[in-house]
Amino acid sequence: MKTILCILAICTAAMGEIIAIKKTDGKQINVRILSLEDGVVKLHLHGNQSKVFTVPLADLDEPSQKAVTKEVASLKQQGLTDLIGCQVKANSLPTGREEEKRYEASWGSYDKSVYKARTLKTTVTASAGATCKVHVMWIGRDMESGDESIVSDETLAAKPNGNAVFASALFVENDAKYVMLGERDRSGIKYIGWVVAVLDSSDKIVASTASKPSLLDYLPKKEN
Repeated sequence: MKTILCILAICTAAMGEIIAIKKTDGKQINVRILSLEDGVVKLHLHGNQSKVFTVPLADLDEPSQKAVTKEVASLKQQGLTDLIGCQVKANSLPTGREEEKRYEASWGSYDKSVYKARTLKTTVTASAGATCKVHVMWIGRDMESGDESIVSDETLAAKPNGNAVFASALFVENDAKYVMLGERDRSGIKYIGWVVAVLDSSDKIVASTASKPSLLDYLPKKEN
């Protein structure tokens, strides 16, 4: 039976201060600004932060437009993410095996490797934010030295709209060399797991997940 591993990580991002803005019709509301993209303001209405609202910047009076622009600049200066309510879900997909036998002798000696491609499907969603990057790291162990390390990594462009991105790597599932007198040797990189990090427009990690919690140690440490 093939096992599909699904891990979900959620990042609740820090947000700015509550400010009062006024529409051109004179209606004033208290909001928390999330982002300003293409002339559209994304915000949480104070008292209802479970839902994201959008308002064209042009629909606000001039002082409010200036207040929104100033708040967005302040958020960026503070290093607060432009991906609000970011969630990342990673699924390891079942894949096939490929066997390579280089030689086999009648007295029992042989050299055989079995490879397995690993594929990871990652989806990112956020209540605010237009683009992001998904950084996937594959972790393996050298069967000769026993050392564990990042054996492959790649960064993929993504949008936080639930569309999937895919990353793959090839690992040795079983590599054995048998010769006379029972001597045995193994070589190649054996699969350990994966780590996924979501980066916002400033390359700040806003969400992460891994096949094993201990593998999150491979992520860069936050600077104090």
